[in-house]
Amino acid sequence: MPGSADQPRNLPPKLKSLNAVPSILTTVEDSVRRKSSPAADAEPLLRVFTETMPQLVWSTDANGMVDYVNRQWYEYSGITPGPFSEKDCLNSLHPQDRKQALDAWHESLRTHGPYEVEYRIRRHDGEYRWHLVRAFPVLSPEGKVIRWVGTCTDINQNKKVEVTLRQLESQLRHQEERFVLAETASRTGIWDWDLVKDNVYYSPRYKSILGFTDEELPNLVNSFTPLLHPEDREMAWAAITSALKGDSPNYEAQFRLRHKDGQYRWILARGFVFRNDKGVAVRMSGVHLDITSYKQTALSLEATERELRRVMSSISDYLWSAEVSPLGEFKYIFFSPAVMRITGRDENYYYAGPHRWIETIHPDDRPRLLDEWQKLKTGQVEALEREYRIIWPDGSIRWVRDSARVTVNGATIRIDGVVSEITDRKVASERLTQWEKIFDHAGWGVAITSAKDNSIRAGNPAFAIMHGLEVEELAQTTLVSLVAPECREAMLDFLAQADALGHITYETAHLRNDGSSFPLLADVTSVKDARGNILYRATNFQDITYLKRTETELKRKAEELARSNAELEQFAYVASHDLKEPLRMVSSYMRLLERQYKGKLSDEADQFIDFAVQGATRMYALIGDLLEFSRVGTHSRSLQNVDMNEVLELVLDNLSLAIKETKATIERVPLPTIPGEYSLLVQLLQNMIANSLKFRLGAPIIRIDAKLIDDSWVFSVQDNGIGIHPKYAEKIFVIFQRLHPRDRYTGTGIGLAICKKIVERHHGKIWMESMPGKGTTFFFSLPSENPDQ
Repeated sequence: MPGSADQPRNLPPKLKSLNAVPSILTTVEDSVRRKSSPAADAEPLLRVFTETMPQLVWSTDANGMVDYVNRQWYEYSGITPGPFSEKDCLNSLHPQDRKQALDAWHESLRTHGPYEVEYRIRRHDGEYRWHLVRAFPVLSPEGKVIRWVGTCTDINQNKKVEVTLRQLESQLRHQEERFVLAETASRTGIWDWDLVKDNVYYSPRYKSILGFTDEELPNLVNSFTPLLHPEDREMAWAAITSALKGDSPNYEAQFRLRHKDGQYRWILARGFVFRNDKGVAVRMSGVHLDITSYKQTALSLEATERELRRVMSSISDYLWSAEVSPLGEFKYIFFSPAVMRITGRDENYYYAGPHRWIETIHPDDRPRLLDEWQKLKTGQVEALEREYRIIWPDGSIRWVRDSARVTVNGATIRIDGVVSEITDRKVASERLTQWEKIFDHAGWGVAITSAKDNSIRAGNPAFAIMHGLEVEELAQTTLVSLVAPECREAMLDFLAQADALGHITYETAHLRNDGSSFPLLADVTSVKDARGNILYRATNFQDITYLKRTETELKRKAEELARSNAELEQFAYVASHDLKEPLRMVSSYMRLLERQYKGKLSDEADQFIDFAVQGATRMYALIGDLLEFSRVGTHSRSLQNVDMNEVLELVLDNLSLAIKETKATIERVPLPTIPGEYSLLVQLLQNMIANSLKFRLGAPIIRIDAKLIDDSWVFSVQDNGIGIHPKYAEKIFVIFQRLHPRDRYTGTGIGLAICKKIVERHHGKIWMESMPGKGTTFFFSLPSENPDQ
């Protein structure tokens, strides 16, 4: 195959050997001439071999005259088979290669050694193709050259590839040079991590960024982690792991790497993960960009921004800016953070356009503001100041003051403004107006006086009237001159106390214009500045003439009432005690009459006697209870510590017979020790437990409990008796009040009234909770500390 650069791969070993040693042709010729060598048999085979070889095969005599070429040579060159001259050989060579070919040939002739050279040979169609030419000398036994044998192998394709490779190498070197320059200029280092072999490549520039030479920083994966800032290690590896897992196609992170000098450099790392056909990461390559300067600048800017925002946030007002384009298009360009605090809406709400601002304005203020707004954005006015109301998202209304200024830059109008919340000021102004009205129309006197000389700076009409003066006359006098002479020294002491304490109330006496005096209650407040200096004093004056008269009268009546109560208590005690004797005698004789004559007289007489006995018995019990009621609080003793457990033991002992007869169950908890009168507390518990035994449904279950609530012990006596309707909760504690007929339940209706009086004697309270048929719980609270001390 003429022109093929590749030799046949499937030749028999013998042919391969012959082709490898071109001098075999000489051996064959010798054998042919001698006709006696066994090699003569190989001549047909060798000729077939040379004629079928893809190379161009030729031979020359010792002087270099061509005496043989194979068929491929004729087919390749297009020369008609026949004698082949040296001229034919030279004409087939590329003109630029002839000298090189001849030089190689002459050198071989001189040295009798083989040679190898590349040059271009013209094909029959005129195309020059590169060939690898090899020539070997055939030596005689004496060592003389008797023949030259050679082959021309087509290497045109290889030559093209070689040229292309050289071009690519040149381009690659050029690109590498450019890349190194770009890498150096951009402070960028390259890294390449082979995940399969687990080795990594760090470019020299990568290492130099960190101050290391190529030898000082090994190309190992574990060279990376120790250089990471401790605070960044977890984050950096988390980003790498995420990229390897496929959570993100690319890898990007910012972290700090330690420089050789010990300082840390900020690095922007970017990489790409390469995966095999199964999606498994096999390689990861990327760059490290030194962004220390940028980061320091960014951090500085962030710090500056934070400081600016802090300052902006500390400003109570919010700033805003807007622009109006030459086409009349309006847009907001800036809002400071305080806009949220003042309007309840963030800046993003307002960036939508001025309609959002208009929507927040109180409807009553919109027409005026829309007219001013039109003048502002068209540049008809240079500055505006306006006060209006805005509606918060929660519906509340706030007052604001908006100051705006216009700057014209060519056809563009810029508007800058500052908005302050003045709700408190507005409210204060309204309150001041209200206070002025109150000041002028108040029924009590009000005076503002100097802290230096007590001169009256202002006084309301009521203050002037109570002194018999006109309001205008107050400014010509001092507070001291209006005070009764006997009270002036005390008043100055009270004012000094007000200056020290800030506020004080005292009683004094003032003079009217006619010289008469009248009592006053003065409430004075000293007003101070930030340094604590007294600016002035504000005093409210109340004429207490009528109050003093009423107080005197009440005191007199209270004394009379106390004397009357004492007389009534003494009367009740004496009456109850003195009535017992004749009633005991009447009752005794009625019982004798009943025993002696009952059944001997008529039925009507027996009934009369029975009524008389019952009446006398009830009267005796009533007088006894009334005597007990009158004794409570009449002869009070000082309160002592009383163990309520001992009190309960005595009460249960006193009621043991009734408890046994009713088959009652008594439940109790440990009770506290409280200040009180022992005998009265015994009577209190005994009356309550006796009531539970009396008003029962079946066998009584009575529970006595006590709990400390705040500063008082709250006792409870709970039963499962007949209960009481809630509407009688207050009535049952009134003396002589009964809720049941006498034929069902005995009693005088005084027991719970006595309980109430005992509890009140101990400065406590008593109440009950109950429902008919569900039992009753009586509560009474007694102080945990002695109230009499």
